[in-house]
Amino acid sequence: TASGAVSGGSITDGTATLTSGALSGATTITGSGLATVGSLDVDDVIVDGALIGHTDNPNLMTLSNGAVTVEGTVAATALTGDGSGITGVSASSIKSDDITAGDAAVTISTSTGAINLTPATGSAVVLDGSVNVDGGAVTGATTITGSGAITGGSITDGTATLTSGALSGVTTITGSGLATVGSLDVDDVLVDGATIGHTDDTDLVTLSNGTVTVAGTVAATTLTGDGSGITGVSASSIKSDDITAGDAAVTISTSTGAINLTPATGSAIVLDGSVNVDGGAVTGATTITGSGAITGGSITDGTATLTSGALSGVTTITGSGLATVGSLDVDDVLVDGATIGHTDDTDLVTLSNGTVTVAGTVAATTLTGDGSGITGVSASSIKSDDITAGDAAVT
Repeated sequence: TASGAVSGGSITDGTATLTSGALSGATTITGSGLATVGSLDVDDVIVDGALIGHTDNPNLMTLSNGAVTVEGTVAATALTGDGSGITGVSASSIKSDDITAGDAAVTISTSTGAINLTPATGSAVVLDGSVNVDGGAVTGATTITGSGAITGGSITDGTATLTSGALSGVTTITGSGLATVGSLDVDDVLVDGATIGHTDDTDLVTLSNGTVTVAGTVAATTLTGDGSGITGVSASSIKSDDITAGDAAVTISTSTGAINLTPATGSAIVLDGSVNVDGGAVTGATTITGSGAITGGSITDGTATLTSGALSGVTTITGSGLATVGSLDVDDVLVDGATIGHTDDTDLVTLSNGTVTVAGTVAATTLTGDGSGITGVSASSIKSDDITAGDAAVT
């Protein structure tokens, strides 16, 4: 018997044991006041904080002020009350054959998602006892009236049919106002957006503010006007035999690309009635004058010919100024850069500032001077009978 706290590593009455704050082996716990524990495990029921659960699902129910939240299914044999306080119940959890007739109007609404009524296979949804909805087909309706758009896979009056936005079988379309359509197909004429075309060429004509663009050929019996407003017309679209004489000068220019005049095979381009251009040859010209370079594959006066930079057939070259050439060939003498050579020895003599270098033998009948500037001459190259008396000692 103790009047105060009893402390020990383990306290037991022989059946129940209290060890380190854990009570085990107790058969019953009886008390007249509030029992406060951290959690409770009664067979398969677990109570922990605001959670009441099962050993396999410990957070099955959560209690809060005025609410019980079940993370699972509530299975009940009966639910009493008018149901006004029931929210968040999925319609898929209610069997349709368990719903009985009520005594007032029924409103079914969702905050998100659709309301789906799906009967068993082969059965229909029956509305108001007469309108059947089965497999997407509505039958039994006497009239269908809508204040907004009526949408369906196919809508028909027996003659004309509207299917997926396409109206077919229409005999006439009558209206007093503007008819706005995405596109229009009248026999072979197609109108779509800003384009008017043919069934074989849908974007043939494009309309914009003040402009009609034809992506093809404009065939007209007559075009009136002075043509001053016609731009962007390719010369290849105009037949040469359709051009008549004008009353002023004609200027043909391009912003990019060349101007090509190509006659039929075997024919020539005739300029000013006398100068013929045919197959690259210009004939009939009395003079050709140029302020810059005259370029051609071959230029000739009948005797001399200039071809690819090479001048041949020239009898004489006369000039009053400096003649600058890449190289010079006079019979067997070749001049190229700083070298003067022979056709058989092109680099025989090389000139530089103050020096003449001979890559060979200098054969001379006479060499004048005192020889003081001659160096690098091997004695074996001087014949003894060619040595004459000098005027000083020889070392």
